[in-house]
Amino acid sequence: MNWHYKHILWDWNGTLVNDMDLCVSVTNTLIRKRNGTQINREVYQKEFTFPVVDFYEKIGFNFSIESYADVAEEWILEYKSNFETGSSLNGNVIDVLEEIKNMGLKQSILSACESSLLNHSIKHLSLEPYFHGIHGTGDNHAHGKVDLAHSMIKENHCSPEESILFGDTVHDYEVASAVGIDCVLIANGHQHEDRLRKTGVPVICDISHVPNFIKSLQ
Repeated sequence: MNWHYKHILWDWNGTLVNDMDLCVSVTNTLIRKRNGTQINREVYQKEFTFPVVDFYEKIGFNFSIESYADVAEEWILEYKSNFETGSSLNGNVIDVLEEIKNMGLKQSILSACESSLLNHSIKHLSLEPYFHGIHGTGDNHAHGKVDLAHSMIKENHCSPEESILFGDTVHDYEVASAVGIDCVLIANGHQHEDRLRKTGVPVICDISHVPNFIKSLQ
């Protein structure tokens, strides 16, 4: 079948992998060491943003007395040590990836996660066979992924008109807009649904709706 989209791009954290509670827990571990005020899921979804340094500042980190690079490294070490027990795939991810694969569409990951951690996580969850490409960043600072998206589109000879990005944050919308591809946001990840809807792009409540969304455009 000649589908409207030929290449499906996936965000990783919060979209395919359910790691929000882990992220809240890791962030609170760092906050406790600094005697700060703990956050909960609601605060996290309300305040989380890219670049992530802005999020840290909003919740009380003071980068005039310590470096963001040191905090980012401390955070990622805590995250790595707890990833396998503190995260899981979002519901129906395997079924969704399998269905899209059977539709004959390419699938790739476009993530602000550092490349080696991203590849390790995907291997741990046995997802490698589903992806044409896995694209992460070169460091743990989570500044964003606009430049990564540009290079991925060029490297894979993607047609922007035939590509679509599924993510869970406003930054995914910003990335898609920057490279001229469509975007759909999924409202069960790292940012609250109200924030996602302000972008004006389609918002769906669950990843299980993705195949039918793609088919509805045929």
